[in-house]
Amino acid sequence: MALFESEQKIMNIIWRNEGIKASDIYRILKDSTGWARNTAYTIITRCIDKGYIRREDPGFRCFSLVSLEEEQKSKVQELISNLYDNSVFNFLSAFTASHKLSKNEKKELKRMIDKME
Repeated sequence: MALFESEQKIMNIIWRNEGIKASDIYRILKDSTGWARNTAYTIITRCIDKGYIRREDPGFRCFSLVSLEEEQKSKVQELISNLYDNSVFNFLSAFTASHKLSKNEKKELKRMIDKME
């Protein structure tokens, strides 16, 4: 189940701070989002219900059940499927046309492609 932008904000904090207390997540986000404490806790609870977070007590500590890498792979696959007709080639063509790659990035990309064979 996909994450909403608000849930993504929560998960980004947890991925950087495994075992963080819900109250600390709220403190980190309150200034940038304007969320009330109840809003933050509601979003955390939605992430728990979706299977992204495991809660441990005491202290309402939050641990990720889905890794950042798993989420990144899922989002990229969704993007390729929805916008590029499930074609990695079309995705890479669009990406490289709009993003300048350094010499090292080009070399690394070529190495990755060669490795796929």
